[in-house]
Amino acid sequence: MKNKIFFASTNKRKIDTYAKRLSEIGWELVSIPINIPESRDFSVSDVAIKKLEYAKTMIVDRPLFVEDRGLKIKGLNSFPGSNIKIVTDLMGVPKLMDILDNMDSEVEFTYSIAFAGLDDKIDSFEGQEKGVFSRHDKIHSPKSLFDVYCSEKFLEKPLSILTDSEMYEYEKHWTRSDALCGLIEYLKTYDRDSKSSK
Repeated sequence: MKNKIFFASTNKRKIDTYAKRLSEIGWELVSIPINIPESRDFSVSDVAIKKLEYAKTMIVDRPLFVEDRGLKIKGLNSFPGSNIKIVTDLMGVPKLMDILDNMDSEVEFTYSIAFAGLDDKIDSFEGQEKGVFSRHDKIHSPKSLFDVYCSEKFLEKPLSILTDSEMYEYEKHWTRSDALCGLIEYLKTYDRDSKSSK
């Protein structure tokens, strides 16, 4: 029987990515759809920890984790950081791309996973993913960052037009790689009876 791990998220893409990877090491992901208030901290790791602290007040199941991500745009001096959702909701992706015209389009997504075991001790796992923002001939009106973000692995194609096999490779080896690998390695030695990693 697989161990269960609980993920506080409403994001289907995140849930699917984590479920696939964690099932490979014998863990069943159970997603718990709660809306967590957005924090205004610039640090992604600080936001993830605050999200987890909030989730712990709503969810009794353990082990439990949350994820937060940030965006550093080189041409904007690493803005917007962890405020990525606020900025894209207010501005929209087309306006953001207009601002970035004639600027350095290199970007870095930062990921932080905050994890709480049965003892409620918090562990964090961090990662980065580099790429560029680019307009593509096939996408005339970008609606999300997936329409303009090209990872280092697929610099000529935004995520939204990757083939199924390309997306599988991206999700397995690139997105969240350092943070997710950190969590996976931790869970490989996690002992539910002793409430921690060995």
